[in-house]
Parts: sequence; C-alpha cells; structure tokens
Amino acid sequence: MPNRRRWIWMLVTLLCALVCLGTWIAMGSDAYGSVGIARLSGGDAPLDMQPGYTPEDAAALLEHLGSEGRAFYQRFLLIDLVFIASFAWLQVAITRGLARKSGMQVFVRLMTVFCLARAGFDLLEDTAVLILIAQHPSLPTGLARAAGIFTWLKFALLVPWLIWLTAAAIRLLRKNKQPEADG
Repeated sequence: MPNRRRWIWMLVTLLCALVCLGTWIAMGSDAYGSVGIARLSGGDAPLDMQPGYTPEDAAALLEHLGSEGRAFYQRFLLIDLVFIASFAWLQVAITRGLARKSGMQVFVRLMTVFCLARAGFDLLEDTAVLILIAQHPSLPTGLARAAGIFTWLKFALLVPWLIWLTAAAIRLLRKNKQPEADG
C-alpha cells in the first residue's frame, strides 16, 4: 500500500475507532442508550440485544416503552447506525492488520465477508425495528420475525470473527515469543 494511502487508511481507522468508542459509550448510557430503554420500558432490553426475539416480544417492548420511549429508541437506533458503520470498518482494519502480522492472511477475505455480512444484518435489523416503531401500534408480524432473525444472524456472524481474532492473537504472541525461546 503506498505511503499516502496507508496514512489515510490509518487516519480513517483511528477516526472509526474513536467514533465506535463514543457511540458504544452513548448506547450504554441512560441518556441515549440501552439503560434508558430499560428504564423507560420497565426493565426490557432493546430488541437488538435479544437474538431471536419473537413478534410478541417486539410488541411487548414497544407497548411498554410508550410514545416517549419509542422516540428514545429511534434515537438509539440512529446512533447505532453510526456504530455499525464504524465497527465494520474497524473489524476489517483489525482483520487485515492482525492477519498480516500473524501470518494468517489466508483468512482475510473470509473474515472480511463475515464482518461485512454481520454489519449488513445489523443494518437490516435496525431498519426493520425503525419501521416497527414507526408503524406502532400496528405490528407487521413478518417484519418483526425477520428482525429477530437478523439479530440472531448478526451475533452468529460475530462469533467466527471473534474465534479467528483470538487464534490470530495467540499465534502472533507465540510468533513474537519465538526468538526469545531460541536465544
């Protein structure tokens, strides 16, 4: 990668890391995030933290939230859209960098596909939930069921990446310790 492109890549990656951290903190807060949703709903978790939820679960949460809570949840999902994009970039950047340093480049394309597919399902899920909120009290059962499946798929696609990440990190640690053991 030419030097200028590398610096741009690193700058965008750093920016995405900061955005990812900021949105993650906001989404965990009472003011903008899941704690606020739990408070407004009487203890329910956001749908995107419940893999495989049912249409009944979605209907119950949206009803428990009330109009103020549904507006709050919409803001939460808009923040989540920014998180999804920045986290996807960060995942790909980590995958590329760690694969190069650990010697596991053979998995880069596959792990990148997993990362981007996870982000795609996350975006589909957020879009579906935004539509469910907008159409409340009417609840399109098929859309609610699909949103629950999208949530399950985003988590399912995260798992292989986390396993690969762990394996690559262990391999890198062993590779870095190798010269010490020989010396």
